[in-house]
Amino acid sequence: MINFRNKSIIRTGIISLFCALALLISGAFRQPFLDSLRNPLIVLELAKREIKALIFFHHNYVENQQMHRDLSVLSGKVQEAKECIIENVRLRNLLSLKERSTYLTVASRVIGRSPDNWHCAVIIDKGKKHGIKRGNVVINTDGLVGRVIEVTYITSKVLLVNDPEMGVSAMI
Repeated sequence: MINFRNKSIIRTGIISLFCALALLISGAFRQPFLDSLRNPLIVLELAKREIKALIFFHHNYVENQQMHRDLSVLSGKVQEAKECIIENVRLRNLLSLKERSTYLTVASRVIGRSPDNWHCAVIIDKGKKHGIKRGNVVINTDGLVGRVIEVTYITSKVLLVNDPEMGVSAMI
């Protein structure tokens, strides 16, 4: 048995529901109603994003550290590549110097400096074995470098032009 009081509550609820549906169907109240539903969803989406960021913080931190290590390795490789390019240009210049020269030339590298006279003498990686003799001149692409003053079987000591004991004759 349904008493009168319960029937009036049910009727009021049904009438309210129909009124709300009628207002939603009409265009004037639809947009504000939808907007009022969207705002809580935006807040929930922001909260979800922040919670996800907290959960994945450690993962992101580890990934960031790995990326920093990779960046360091790649920076080193880029620097090595730049040095190779510079060396390649220098070696091409030396090769063209050797091709232009009318004299017999031997390419060599500086492998050390004289400990007693480090700013005025260098040690090169060529010696008697390669045809180097005491008194040979040493040149590079920029001009005169010095003169060979000591020769061993595989190395030579070169006195540089900037040594006070070195004298060079020139004619302009």
